[in-house]
Amino acid sequence: MKAPSCGGLAGALALAASLALSGWITRPIARLERMAEELSRGNFAASAKLERRDEIGSLSVAFDRMAGALHELDRAKSEFVANVSHELRTPLTSLKLSVANLLDGVVGEVPEGQRPPLRRVQGELERLIRLVNQLLEMARLDAGAVEPKRERVELLPLAREVVAALAPL
Repeated sequence: MKAPSCGGLAGALALAASLALSGWITRPIARLERMAEELSRGNFAASAKLERRDEIGSLSVAFDRMAGALHELDRAKSEFVANVSHELRTPLTSLKLSVANLLDGVVGEVPEGQRPPLRRVQGELERLIRLVNQLLEMARLDAGAVEPKRERVELLPLAREVVAALAPL
């Protein structure tokens, strides 16, 4: 039996070393790629957390910093939407009640020609209140406070509402 040649042994060692080196380089890059995909799906908790002292480690630190900043921006956006929605709801409700009082004649009789515009104003105020409530609901969904639910919507009444809202234009 013949002993293996030094060239064959050196080739095998070179192949093993190159496979180990390529794995050392590609595994963290693949992890960064997976975390970037998670981040793009809205998972702001995605973090590469690679403990390396080379360029890939620097890239990982920058990625983790970016993910943290995006998480903070998303939290601030949700908080802003919730605060604005709460602040808008009170004056809109007050305006809606004032218009209802006008239409009901609480402050005096309203001429018949002014009733249709007041009803449109009332309808638009109701629409704005619904939009504000939807914003609040979205903020709760973002915060994980409620579960989404499906709801059937009749399109004909919705289309009529849109036509009526745009009629003055």
